[in-house]
Amino acid sequence: MTYSFFGAVPHGGARSFSSVRFQRKRVALAVAQLSLVAPLLFPMSSTSWAQADVDVSLDTVTVRSSSDTPLERPVSTGSRLDLSARDTAASVEVTTREQLEARGDASLVDAITRSTGITSLGHPGNSGSSLSARGFTDATSVMRLYDGTRQYGGVGVSFPFDTWSIDRIEVLRGPASVIYGDGAIGGVVNVIPKKPTRGPIQSEVQATAGTRGKHALAFGSGGAINDQWSYRLDVSGDQSDGWVDRGDSSNRTVSGALRWDVTQNFVLQLSHAQGRQKPMRYFGTPLINGVQDPAIRERNYNVADSRIQYSDRWTELSAQWALGNDVVVRSKLYH
Repeated sequence: MTYSFFGAVPHGGARSFSSVRFQRKRVALAVAQLSLVAPLLFPMSSTSWAQADVDVSLDTVTVRSSSDTPLERPVSTGSRLDLSARDTAASVEVTTREQLEARGDASLVDAITRSTGITSLGHPGNSGSSLSARGFTDATSVMRLYDGTRQYGGVGVSFPFDTWSIDRIEVLRGPASVIYGDGAIGGVVNVIPKKPTRGPIQSEVQATAGTRGKHALAFGSGGAINDQWSYRLDVSGDQSDGWVDRGDSSNRTVSGALRWDVTQNFVLQLSHAQGRQKPMRYFGTPLINGVQDPAIRERNYNVADSRIQYSDRWTELSAQWALGNDVVVRSKLYH
């Protein structure tokens, strides 16, 4: 079979092109080539389609979650009912003891500011502990609690400052004045110390050494003495030469608690904690033409007889009486 067709040329005349003849041999060759390429384009053969229709049984996979997850643990900061973080209708973040050890945070302010939305505005005038949350600053707007009890301070709260004796840190973002009164507009930070436990007595020691004369030593012990009495004791201290001349600093802290299980439902606990801080007496280096000179970067321009020191004590007697499965009465006397 032969077909003829015409095309236009530049001079406007019509001219006949050469005819294109399709022969049966060429058609047969094209069909043969297509049969060779088809398996490459469509690798699923009829046998494969048949196998796809067969039901394949897979091994059963069972996923279980641990009951002791951070979301299921009681949070005392978000409410007075010891609800879990999942059930608390507020933005609450908990930093556990395991996280403190994994991160290596020795300073309490460093550990607190790892929480989302919390920043530090510390300087020597507020003991280096001022916090900011959601645009609110200082202790008058971001409240600090120690084991659920409000700490009062004019522009800052200087205790606790070391994480060795801390069990966990709970941060509540947003207003909480309904629970804790004025001073909790931006948020609440609840620092919960280690407490006596009913398990066997366990002790631990931690030693640290670093550059610029950095060294620290900490000791902790706690457990049940007998069926009614248990205790907790933590002691820590650190010292450093600092990174500027006359930039030495030192910290000491001790905390202890004694618990008496009078009955199965009535518990008394006497605790005491105190600390002393001598932070680095450094207020910055002057700039030369608006630029820091490396030659004076490590010089301390503060007066030679300067002194900064914070001393704190906290004594507390608490009682807890469980009247039933759903009713608990708590009372605290502190100084």
